[in-house]
Amino acid sequence: MANRTRERQPLLATLSEHVTTEWHRLRTLLDAAIQARLGEQFVVDGVTWQRAASKATARRPELLGAEPV
Repeated sequence: MANRTRERQPLLATLSEHVTTEWHRLRTLLDAAIQARLGEQFVVDGVTWQRAASKATARRPELLGAEPV
């Protein structure tokens, strides 16, 4: 088991960098989605997204503040 740890340790920096980069990318996407109104399109890193609403939100607009993005 210690040998496996030694073999994989050099990859730790690469893994950490990937996770951090992906977290920042998704955080940017979430922030943009939160700012968009329901049904509105928005662009993040050249990709067009659209914020959608669930059927529950359409039936009960008061849920909008608590609805997940």
